[in-house]
Amino acid sequence: MKKYGEVVEHSDAAIKLKVKRDRVIPVCKALLDELPVSDIDIEEVPIEDIIRQIFAR
Repeated sequence: MKKYGEVVEHSDAAIKLKVKRDRVIPVCKALLDELPVSDIDIEEVPIEDIIRQIFAR
């Protein structure tokens, strides 16, 4: 899974990846072409989370 993005969470039924914005489309295409995907959900990280990460450094 690392070739697609950073694995954030995983279980027997699901995997949550973190992918840079400019790689979302190619990664989604690769996932759908190469793996038995039954559902896909794409979400942007809330700006509040990004700001929190910056100040936590």
